[in-house]
Amino acid sequence: MANRPLSPHISVYRFAYTMALSILHRGTGLLLSAGLIVLVVFLASVAKGEEAYAVFHGFASGVAGRLLIAAFLIGFCYHLANGIRQIDKLKEGDRILIAEACSHHVQKDDIGRVKLPRWLKEYTKKNLIFETYAGHDFPPNLEEYALCVHCGACMLNQVEMNRRIVEAQRRGVPITNYGLTIAKVHGYFDRAIAPLGL
Repeated sequence: MANRPLSPHISVYRFAYTMALSILHRGTGLLLSAGLIVLVVFLASVAKGEEAYAVFHGFASGVAGRLLIAAFLIGFCYHLANGIRQIDKLKEGDRILIAEACSHHVQKDDIGRVKLPRWLKEYTKKNLIFETYAGHDFPPNLEEYALCVHCGACMLNQVEMNRRIVEAQRRGVPITNYGLTIAKVHGYFDRAIAPLGL
């Protein structure tokens, strides 16, 4: 058995940085799904009353609960930051979804409709196509977008925003938010992570 030949593909693949990020992306996606279940259980325990909440609090304040909540938060942050990497991968003519949770009165120099598209075009030096979807859930054709840049979600609760992140991931669309996008296009994000050597 020691002289048995190996399949040729085994020598071709070498573990790479991008493979690690892909595995981490999938793993944190699973953590987000588990975290959403915990969040629903939390809300149900609050709705059921003091006794049910006490049971949940006992779990959440224990080691397993704290680890699960920490893993959920790490996954949440990773997925928002992961969308930032997509900005550097945008190609000429890519469609970007600007997702706004509310249908506010649009200002002359609106951040989502004017400033972010301008800054992203200046940063990438590419002709990108921007579409805004406001006051609703994601559009039915979400898969057609190269990136989703979401507002700060001040009109959404945590459950709804988490659901949107998981939905974007499920449909294969990188998602980030206004703040991280602004930090990326102005160089703040890269300066902040420079000491980490990433």
